[in-house]
Amino acid sequence: MAIHKLNDVKIRAKIREIEDLSYTSRKSALLGDGQGLTLAIAKNGTASWLFRYMDHGKAKSVGLGAYPGTSLKVAREKAQSMREARSSGIDPAVAKRQEIREQQLQQAKAKTFETCATEFIEFSKPAWKNAKHAQQWTNTLKQYAYPVIGQRAIGEVDSDQVVEILMPIWQRKNETATRLRGRIEAVLDWATVKGWRKGDNPARFKGHMEYLLPKVRAGTKNHHASLPYEELPKFLTKLKAETEPPRFLRRLFSLRGLSHEEVKQVLTRSPRACSEIGAGAPGGVPIVVGCH
Repeated sequence: MAIHKLNDVKIRAKIREIEDLSYTSRKSALLGDGQGLTLAIAKNGTASWLFRYMDHGKAKSVGLGAYPGTSLKVAREKAQSMREARSSGIDPAVAKRQEIREQQLQQAKAKTFETCATEFIEFSKPAWKNAKHAQQWTNTLKQYAYPVIGQRAIGEVDSDQVVEILMPIWQRKNETATRLRGRIEAVLDWATVKGWRKGDNPARFKGHMEYLLPKVRAGTKNHHASLPYEELPKFLTKLKAETEPPRFLRRLFSLRGLSHEEVKQVLTRSPRACSEIGAGAPGGVPIVVGCH
């Protein structure tokens, strides 16, 4: 079979021939150099090298680089390596995929969790409603995740580290911990798609974290801060002194007219009403205006 049929003059002439036509009249072209080395020229005039071969009756091809960035000489050397691999029983397409995978894994070693999280947040911003959401992502990861895995290679993050992050707040701040777990999972999923890590996601909940983290205690709630009733007069006096109090605080001015007996009724009635709600509810609070 003839080999080395191409030269740069022939290649450039063919590219000009395609570019001189109106775009609707253009057709892509294949220029063969021999023994599998082929230059594919697209309708827009860009060209790239391919090594084409048959494997068990199936046509396959492997990219060798764009022309002229990859010269004719270099393309021939790469094609010869492919032919030698074929002679050794190696499928060049499979070998190429493995090579790319190894390159991705090497790149992953330089990718930390914090780097990937920052890139993922930037990638996701256009789909989020506002900048506040992106800031919330950054804040929770910075506060809880980065101290443990921020500088760890993205491919090395494992289940033990995720548990180490979540365990301290899983019971007392479960809502925050749940959001945090989901954010870690999303970053790791994104890194996997990018080829920077492989295997199952160590932060996934179903069938994994649900068995590594304790069950959340029933009835556990994060109650709002309360104010001891003996401090109420001082608080209201200070609130009244504000020239323009926040709107959500203005409603508290209605409490100024409470008599001493009315305050006593609130203090004695509210704890009992709350206790009737069910197990896990507080049995008494310093002052309660209704139950939440």
